[in-house]
Amino acid sequence: MRHEQLQPLLDDPSPAAVRAVTQALPPDAGRIPHEWLLVRTGADRPRALRVAAERLLRTHVRATVRQRCPAG
Repeated sequence: MRHEQLQPLLDDPSPAAVRAVTQALPPDAGRIPHEWLLVRTGADRPRALRVAAERLLRTHVRATVRQRCPAG
């Protein structure tokens, strides 16, 4: 499944759905827009969603850095 298909599931109110998506998305985290994830860390969002978004943001940043500064 592509990240575009999984992203909307992060907004699912079910913590189990959010957990499943968080586990599936890390390989594609670098392709998820940073701003899209950042919005989901707001205090108005459910805790499971905020935690998932924060984890994916960290993965996103690591993936972005690896793309810009490949080891060599």
